[in-house]
Amino acid sequence: MLSLGLLLFPGLAGTAAAQVPPPPPPPTPNDAPATILPTPASEADRRATEMEEKLRLLQQSNEEMRRQIELIRQQQEAARAQPPVVVPEPAPVVVAPAAATAPVSTTVLGVPIKFSGAMTLRYDYWHNSDLTDTLTSNYVNNGFLQRIRFGADFGDMKSLLVAGLRLSTNENPNPTIPFVFLGDTFRSAAFGLDQAWIAIRPLNDRSIISLTLGRMPNQTWRGSAGTIRTEMIWDDDVNPAGLALKVKLLDLPQALDFKLENLVAYYQVQATQDQRFVGLTGNTGLFEEQLKASTKYATAALAFYDWENLNNGLSSPGLGVGGVSVQQPTDASLLRSGLNTGNSRLAYGPMSAVGFSSNHFRILNPTVQAHVPFGSDALGNPDVALMFDYAYNFSARKDHRGGFGLTLNTRVGDYEPKSKLNPLNAWVTYRFVRSDVTVAALADSDLGVGTDYKGVEAGVSYRIIKHLMPAISYFDYYGFPLMTNHAQRLFLDVTGEF
Repeated sequence: MLSLGLLLFPGLAGTAAAQVPPPPPPPTPNDAPATILPTPASEADRRATEMEEKLRLLQQSNEEMRRQIELIRQQQEAARAQPPVVVPEPAPVVVAPAAATAPVSTTVLGVPIKFSGAMTLRYDYWHNSDLTDTLTSNYVNNGFLQRIRFGADFGDMKSLLVAGLRLSTNENPNPTIPFVFLGDTFRSAAFGLDQAWIAIRPLNDRSIISLTLGRMPNQTWRGSAGTIRTEMIWDDDVNPAGLALKVKLLDLPQALDFKLENLVAYYQVQATQDQRFVGLTGNTGLFEEQLKASTKYATAALAFYDWENLNNGLSSPGLGVGGVSVQQPTDASLLRSGLNTGNSRLAYGPMSAVGFSSNHFRILNPTVQAHVPFGSDALGNPDVALMFDYAYNFSARKDHRGGFGLTLNTRVGDYEPKSKLNPLNAWVTYRFVRSDVTVAALADSDLGVGTDYKGVEAGVSYRIIKHLMPAISYFDYYGFPLMTNHAQRLFLDVTGEF
């Protein structure tokens, strides 16, 4: 058939010959088989391989996520099939308002102002005798009293100028007694300007130098540990008026926190205008110098007081025609009725006006306090302090010059979370004070009521909360005159403050 086709269509022979390749030549016995070499992979093939591997890992991750979702769905369906568990609703949490820090602070025209206030309610029980003057024995006075104070301080620790104002009940006629009796037919109590002062602190370290002017908190160091201060020279409630310069001479924190400070002050105590026929006039003034050295465990201070013109206001006019005087005698201002008593008194002139035995007092007053802290977080790191206070008046008669006091004070508890107690203070004091150790009008109004006494004081106070403190104090002493009159006093106090 093929031959017939070629005969009938001879042109097809050339075409077929062109399309059919010639057969390969037969292999010869000497020819070796050819070695096939792999073709090197291109950059595109390598990237394609990496992409395939990433897709494979992503697919595995998706499969694992699907399994987790399926497991969670099964757990949710199983939980829905179970009966619901009724959980009691928790009691609402009552958040007590944060206790306001005393004093309350604000700012007016860029000046920080801190307001403070305090009210003390006291029950005073007084068992007394006066065998020398009134021949009475074992009589009792008791009743409720109160003290109210409100103040404002201007400026803060960084201020160049700081100032303060405070109002207080009573202190008139006695500056050592701010308490007023309840029961004056509900009449209002009188308030007076208890403090009004300004302090200038010119250096960047405000604690180095300060000059205070006006009626100020007492700048004299009278103790630092606990809450008790010595009151043999100064009653706690006295705020002297004048100027006081404090200078910190040394400050060595590396040497047990050693500090050396000096106070120089002048206080104007009484001013009487210089008019005719009124007796002794002028200003009764007090110059004070106190040098204090303190460390972490002890403090010592040496003060010198120079009282001048103590008999200011004394007037004892002579008798006129017919033995009648047109003027009434007046006692020295600091010995008049209403003030603390105890100083030696002399009768001056034909009208027997009462004055001091000396017109000036020069008093040396060393004070030492040892302070021992104890490490105990549960008890608020308590401490114990022992203070000794001595005074000697070079201007008084020999048997009226000296006096001393000894106070043991302890504190337990504080406001730290680890403490099991809030601050609790307890103290006991013994004093023996001659009549002219100091000016009685400004000395302690509780133990001894001035000078010329010997006796003890004991007390305890506790902070129920930061701004509420009950206290109890007991006094037992023999007082003026001549340490003969026996007195026992009991104070029950409750003080609230902000």
